[in-house]
Amino acid sequence: REVLDTASVFPRQIERAHLSALLSRDVDQALLSIADEGFLVLANDAFEFRHVLVRQAINLAIPSTRRRAINGQLLKMLKAEGGASASRLLYHAREASDDAEVTELAVKAAAEAADIGARREARDFYRLAVEMKGARASAELLEAAAHACHLVGSDADSIALQTRALELHHEKLKIGNALRLRSRYHWSAGEFEASWQDAKAAVDCLSEMRGP
Repeated sequence: REVLDTASVFPRQIERAHLSALLSRDVDQALLSIADEGFLVLANDAFEFRHVLVRQAINLAIPSTRRRAINGQLLKMLKAEGGASASRLLYHAREASDDAEVTELAVKAAAEAADIGARREARDFYRLAVEMKGARASAELLEAAAHACHLVGSDADSIALQTRALELHHEKLKIGNALRLRSRYHWSAGEFEASWQDAKAAVDCLSEMRGP
């Protein structure tokens, strides 16, 4: 049962080397026995749960303190080895309730998702990053989150995030650009009067600046 419980912290394929390290013993025979019982399947020389809902049910049955501890151990292993995606690390950080790691990794996972065109994941990770940062969220993070929301049609969120970013800017160039961006989000949301007002304010702000 210990092997099955610990295996359930792996979101997809069960990495046997990591599972063995977590339990400090060889797990191959135990995994084969669990597969014979119908919980696991072997595909491409790797074990995974036959059904996601089975994995989730087993995982949720583990006492929360133990589940957090296992995920924390696995997170340290993956970080020490290097090569794991930020989203994978973030998953275990959240499962471990490690707020400091979640705050750091959410930003990286968002940028990672945006780079590969996973727009909805990028939006969700940016939202999480902003939530974790709270009042400490920088204008740059807020604007990146606003843009990610805009790309998937979450324009109300884009406007709210861009407004927060605007309040943090003090240089005319950045204020003007922030107004320009919010004008775009208002337009996308069908708020044409607000878009026009922001566009006019952006022009007024930027026209006071000298060119190169």
